Amino acid sequence: MDKTTRSQLYKYSQRYQEIKPRYPYLHFVSLDEATLELYWSYGGQLEDLGVDMVDDTLQEVLNGHPFNLEAAILATIQYGKRHPFESQRHATNFLIKALREGWKP
Repeated sequence: MDKTTRSQLYKYSQRYQEIKPRYPYLHFVSLDEATLELYWSYGGQLEDLGVDMVDDTLQEVLNGHPFNLEAAILATIQYGKRHPFESQRHATNFLIKALREGWKP
């Protein structure tokens, strides 16, 4: 590989680092950017509780129930702080149920 090619590849890799997505790609989610931004704004707290943020079932439920997203997330966070979840699956299923049933904090 010559020096010019190496230089071009390096510039390309730097540019990719600048434009790559900040969050993992959600395959099944077809929500607007503002709703996804809201979802990811609570991502750190949910991951600390054990929620699998890219779970396929969770993504499908997000598509069907985006209107009560923040309330369900807050309900999950409040419950998880008082009563720690047993596993990652338990935490994820709790959020799924909160989304489906429209739980409020």
